[in-house]
This record gives sequence, C-alpha cells and structure tokens, in this order.
Amino acid sequence: AIITETHNPYSEDFEVVLKKVIIEDDVWIGANVTILPGSIIKRGAVIAAGAVVIGEVESFSIYAGIPAKKIKDRK
Repeated sequence: AIITETHNPYSEDFEVVLKKVIIEDDVWIGANVTILPGSIIKRGAVIAAGAVVIGEVESFSIYAGIPAKKIKDRK
C-alpha cells in the first residue's frame, strides 16, 4: 500500500495532511509492503516483503522490517 494521506492528531477536527511519496527508478517493492506519507525510495533500492517504509530509503540498498531498516548494500 502506498499511503499519501494522514490526519493531524493534534488538530481538534483531525484535519487531513497530504504528503507525497517518491519512488525512483529501478526499485523493487516486495509483497505486502506499506509505504507511509512523505517517504522517498531512492533508485535501485529493494524493499523486502512485509516492510513498513517511513522516511528515506538509500539508493542501491536493501531494507526490511517494521519500521524498514537497511540490512545491506545492493552491489
């Protein structure tokens, strides 16, 4: 799932907050991955199945887990 919308938990009416997700070229996203608002997945990265991406994923790296963390370089 690629999620670009969230809500402000500090707002009295939980106003909507939109943040784009950027996925660069040559990225492999495994099954059942969740990519949260504002995330950037750089060129050549691999996201392991079931991971939850929060923030920036480095180029040519492999990320896994919840939250997704770099587990090795992809070279």
